Amino acid sequence: MALTYENIMDIAYFRRILPFLTFEEKETIPDIPHSSPDKQWKQVLNKQGVVRLDPNEVWGEHGMPANMFRKLVRGMDRLKELNLPVWLLAVSKEVQALLRAIATFVQSGMGSSYKHIADYGIFRVGLDAKGWPPHRDRDTWENALDAQGNPMYITAWMPITDATPLNSCLYFVPRIHDPTYEKDGRKSYMDVLFDGETEYKGFQNIIALPVNAGGLISFSSRTLHWGSSPLPPVEGEKRKHSNRYAISVAVAREKFEKQPLIRKGATEYPNFIEAVVLAASLCLRYTHNLPISKEHKLCLNRVVKEHMHFFETEYKTNHSDVA
Repeated sequence: MALTYENIMDIAYFRRILPFLTFEEKETIPDIPHSSPDKQWKQVLNKQGVVRLDPNEVWGEHGMPANMFRKLVRGMDRLKELNLPVWLLAVSKEVQALLRAIATFVQSGMGSSYKHIADYGIFRVGLDAKGWPPHRDRDTWENALDAQGNPMYITAWMPITDATPLNSCLYFVPRIHDPTYEKDGRKSYMDVLFDGETEYKGFQNIIALPVNAGGLISFSSRTLHWGSSPLPPVEGEKRKHSNRYAISVAVAREKFEKQPLIRKGATEYPNFIEAVVLAASLCLRYTHNLPISKEHKLCLNRVVKEHMHFFETEYKTNHSDVA
């Protein structure tokens, strides 16, 4: 089950380690039906920099794909058991279908100029892990908003099990409390939280956003956020979920960030090799928050290096340090 170049480029390898998921080119996963956000969703996103929706607001009468969620949780646990990067789950057609559903939901609220850019995340936070530290999804502050104040880049984050303060959820500094939201964000994040006259005042502006499985948190690339560490249960304490599982994807205006893959439609419907190459690229891009072994890094580097021709020129330029 070792992660080698020969294995990762072989569809049979994924069928062996994740036999309950779909990888075959001839097999398809239908697009997942969902609802659409109302007008207030966009207004809250623009004003606060973040907006949360409950599961029924995302899936409506269709209901969330609970069976798929269970398969994805099982897949993350299996990859963890094999000591493999959980982001390889995104090679499956189930994850690709969920990424498309989340992206099209956000597009229906923001407009067709926003494109699914396949900048995704697969997250499994157990008692041996923690959420990502405080950050903005893009440090670029110039041109991060259009003339109407709409964010040019939006992350949509969906837990596939309940995300709570006990098992790890996301925390945010809303736009109205962040004096650096529209300014250079490379300064210390602590500057947002500390007040020069009244120490720690900024910490009271932090909001926790727990959300049930299938709900959705959407936020601007400029919104300061992080994931918490889970609180270990005491002996005898019963919890519905001990681990936190989630998936995220970004949409963006093309003049801010383009789709990464050259082939038309590949970002939304990648073939097996494209899905592997993109997963390898993202594992390497975010390795500072997703520690991987030296052997795995060498393997993923080779995957990306030998398939750089799959990527759009700007993506290759911006990620030249990945491989």
